Amino acid sequence: MPDTHRTCEVCGIKERHLNEKRFFARFPLDVNRCKEWVKIVGKEDLAYLQVHMLHDLKHVCEVHFSRREITKSKKRLKKRAVPKLNLTLPPLRDEILFQFLQLNSQADVTPQGQFEVQAVPSASMPASSSQPSSLEKTDVTPQGQFEVQAVPSASMPTSSVNPVEMAIDLYFTAGSAPCRVVLLVAAALDLQLNLKPLNLWEGEQLQADFLKLNPQHTVPTIVDEGFPLWESRAISRYLVNKYGGDSSSLYPKDLMARALVDQRLDFDIGTLYPRFAQYFYPQVFGGGKPDAASLKKLEEALVFLNAFLEGQKYVTGDVLTIADLSLVATISTIDAAEISLKSYPNVEKWFELMKTTAPDYQNANQKGIDEFKKLIAQMKAKTEL
Repeated sequence: MPDTHRTCEVCGIKERHLNEKRFFARFPLDVNRCKEWVKIVGKEDLAYLQVHMLHDLKHVCEVHFSRREITKSKKRLKKRAVPKLNLTLPPLRDEILFQFLQLNSQADVTPQGQFEVQAVPSASMPASSSQPSSLEKTDVTPQGQFEVQAVPSASMPTSSVNPVEMAIDLYFTAGSAPCRVVLLVAAALDLQLNLKPLNLWEGEQLQADFLKLNPQHTVPTIVDEGFPLWESRAISRYLVNKYGGDSSSLYPKDLMARALVDQRLDFDIGTLYPRFAQYFYPQVFGGGKPDAASLKKLEEALVFLNAFLEGQKYVTGDVLTIADLSLVATISTIDAAEISLKSYPNVEKWFELMKTTAPDYQNANQKGIDEFKKLIAQMKAKTEL
């Protein structure tokens, strides 16, 4: 039998007392998002619990979220959803929330699954005014960007619920264009990612655990339900095929339409991005001089892309696809390197469009671009010494 002992921390309603179905959202595992929920709910005892305990044991029912924050299927909350409606207590004060952050700055709260809406028993947790004496080193998922997922509880019969969805691990480096491709695709699919940053300069990609996942030790790499996969365009296709549904236009089912998306993806990975890398990276990382022949090849590739976009909204037609998401990661990198796009008006127009139409562009791509710019500035400073 499904567990019906969940209790809403806002209104106090118990699921077993309800005559109608209502979903109960778990507190998010991301520390900063969880802090926002704790503040809004207004119960001081919640501020003295670690994030993983709040996630496992505490819930807020759907009546406290706006309709815009709930998907049409009523199976999940949208990105960054917070309880806003029918609140019963004033928000917690900052000094109380500071205690919450102190407690969770040391706790191991790395997500083991998605931010779920799940049937779990609700324990009556006694308020605690003291912090644990021994806490582990922090391992917190980067704040940012993703949703609360709806999945069944382990106690519910599998015949009456959808299969359990596990969070997808993404090993990445923020400034990397290929990594930003995966972030953009995940944002377009509204997928939860468990972000695992790797410092390539420190050789973290060469650690034994990561080499077991990916012998090529490259980023991005994902692990989805135990299945490791690398290469950003392969990951993009996989994610859409698995999570996009039959009607997803991101990677169309029509043979010719899909072939055109594949061609644009291959153009990006085989022509545009390599030509940029061959021209720019020797200057930044090796202190080399600009090479006119390499620049000419890059400019030729931009002419090709400009031609692809002639008379079209997106790179394959009127609909956004994973080809656009892949190419915008590259073009934004070229732009960040201060290589002018003025000679390619179709590319410029499309680039501006992508900034406003690619889902969650700021978080998925622009933040990484900002990191890339910082890296460029640091490397240039070193080579100029």
